[in-house]
Amino acid sequence: MRKVLAMLIIVCGLLCGCMPVSATEKGNFIVSEQLPWDGYILIDKVTGVEYLVINNSNPDSGMAITPRLNADGSLFTASQE
Repeated sequence: MRKVLAMLIIVCGLLCGCMPVSATEKGNFIVSEQLPWDGYILIDKVTGVEYLVINNSNPDSGMAITPRLNADGSLFTASQE
């Protein structure tokens, strides 16, 4: 199950790198538009780090949030686009 989740996160990260982002500011984060799947990208205003937020349609499962990573494992920042 962990391998499937890891693959899903990797695929989501690759897809997000190719999509234009129009954003609105909310608190300490910039919230991007809705992505093709049930999720969105948050950008931290201070550090510039992007986070993938994936909502699950099953209310018992909740949602997942993970930082977006570069191929070498470092954090992906908004200035790298």
